[in-house]
Amino acid sequence: MAVVPLLATFIFSFAAFRYGSPGFRVDKTQHGLYISKVSSDQNPVQPGDLIVALNDMPYSRVLGLLLLGSPSGQGSTVSVTVLRDRRTFNFTPAFTPITWAVYLAVAWPHLLIIFLFLLLGTIALRHLRSPSAKSPIKLSLTAYWLTFAPYLMLSSCPT
Repeated sequence: MAVVPLLATFIFSFAAFRYGSPGFRVDKTQHGLYISKVSSDQNPVQPGDLIVALNDMPYSRVLGLLLLGSPSGQGSTVSVTVLRDRRTFNFTPAFTPITWAVYLAVAWPHLLIIFLFLLLGTIALRHLRSPSAKSPIKLSLTAYWLTFAPYLMLSSCPT
């Protein structure tokens, strides 16, 4: 059962292949998505910009848009509203396709760490004889599956 969050993490990270990379990395803040790094100039953003809305939907409601899907349907254009120096502007993001080679070049250390931790935890769990000693290891493995592994996977997505 604890494998479900890890599988969800793989699904989310590999979803980048469907859309590609916008050429910038964002960090979640209280007021929007802060653009922390720009790796290409395919979109008119700069480090320090703040994404405050998608399709005129305020940042506070964007997660619902991502989870429930856009009411305008798939394949429609997306408008991103950015705040820079107290002024806002809109743009339609451009994406660069991501290949498996690019993804694996960035993600292989993270994938290796995830695999090794899960393998070692599973080996330790199988070699314990006492049922009472298995509970802390099961708890540790579950905590790892729910927290550390998803963080490694999502942080390895190319920008």
